[in-house]
Amino acid sequence: MASTARSLRYALAILTTSLVTPSVWAHAHLTHQYPAANAQVTAAPQAITLNFSEGVETGFSGAKITGPKTKI
Repeated sequence: MASTARSLRYALAILTTSLVTPSVWAHAHLTHQYPAANAQVTAAPQAITLNFSEGVETGFSGAKITGPKTKI
């Protein structure tokens, strides 16, 4: 009986921890971009803006900007 109660306490502790700290396991995600994703612009924009939910590691990140007919 004590073993079952202990197992339930451990399970509850793990569940509570996972619900309270989900941001620890999360990755940065794109929250806003200008021009919008898949936008077709008639002239080259002066700048592009990419906003993320948190800082990103530039060594593991990138963006692809394509021209007409999706040529890079």
